[in-house]
Amino acid sequence: MRELYMLSHPVNIDADGKATLTPKPLGDVYVVLPDGSSHTIVADVDGVIDVSDLIVNDCVKVTYRYNGGARAVEISADKAPFIGKLVLEGTITDNLLGKVGKTVVEIPSFAVSDNITITMNADGTTSDTVLTGVALATSGAQCMEGYDLN
Repeated sequence: MRELYMLSHPVNIDADGKATLTPKPLGDVYVVLPDGSSHTIVADVDGVIDVSDLIVNDCVKVTYRYNGGARAVEISADKAPFIGKLVLEGTITDNLLGKVGKTVVEIPSFAVSDNITITMNADGTTSDTVLTGVALATSGAQCMEGYDLN
């Protein structure tokens, strides 16, 4: 497990002004309201944020840190590959300073093709991994437009 970031993820706030975040956040949650104002909220131990003093029955965007990650991708040879959420992480470096940041690209609906190439080194690390597929368009008219929360 390692720390990852959920960036500008749309979340529905209920009539009580609360929402449950999954995965559970580590530390503060940065909330952007529909009017563009931003607030820092502390989630409880169950991952619930309370913004009742700010907004109810609306959609907000949240950014927060959480524990996650994948150690393996398994694609069966006797079934068509599935459609899932693809998260790509990259390191931002400077020639003089070294690592200066991190970037995350989220593709909410990604269909994996049947061609996957993984080349391993003798120590078990990957030297080259090619995962091909297609980013699919999504449609909807709700707060979660473009996101699959399953």
